[in-house]
Amino acid sequence: MPPVRSNGLDLKSISSQKKVELYNPREQQWSSHFTGSEDGTRIQGITACGRATAIALKLNNPYAVAVRQAWVSAGWHPPEES
Repeated sequence: MPPVRSNGLDLKSISSQKKVELYNPREQQWSSHFTGSEDGTRIQGITACGRATAIALKLNNPYAVAVRQAWVSAGWHPPEES
């Protein structure tokens, strides 16, 4: 699989090799692009935009996953639906 490189604004989708914009929290709803794993420790992109953003921002790096695990253990994560 070729590396995915970010120019800060968008990435190429791994599956289609087409340019994909990254998630913009000012314009898009989180729940439209991401979901959490069953155990609450990983963030999964459910759209090309979400998947590209998760890769570009390394949302599931070992440190982030460990922190989320601690939050789950403390009962702080996942957040309640609003």
